[in-house]
Amino acid sequence: MLGKIDKTPQLNMSQVPLKQFIKEDHELVFYRERQKEKYEELLLIFNQILSQQRDSKDKIYRIHEPHVKCIAKGKEAKKYEYGNKVSIAKTRKSGIIVGALSFLDNVYDGATLQPQLDQIEKITGHKPKTGIVDRGYRGRKWVNET
Repeated sequence: MLGKIDKTPQLNMSQVPLKQFIKEDHELVFYRERQKEKYEELLLIFNQILSQQRDSKDKIYRIHEPHVKCIAKGKEAKKYEYGNKVSIAKTRKSGIIVGALSFLDNVYDGATLQPQLDQIEKITGHKPKTGIVDRGYRGRKWVNET
């Protein structure tokens, strides 16, 4: 098997005027710099993936979404999920969504309630009197007057 063929055009200095050579060389350097800037973030992600260990903090699980976290669910069928924690608030009767927040860190569900209530008050102009939550909010009976 033959080696790869280099398809880069070779310049013979006797055939190219110096002014044109400098211009072409400058354009090539400029092109390489743009490519470097374009892929710099991706290369940093690759390097972080290659250097992470089993017990590393802030692991990268998805190249195209490096901010995604591993969330332990504690369920038999699905022990882990990958993504971000979100909080969705909707009205009890009509089911209209009145608030939605995304959290970058894997925070305790009960800690997401206060920011969610603040967002609902900011959007709708009033604070809910009652909130219905799932078991992930265990331990919290009241948040301010809600």
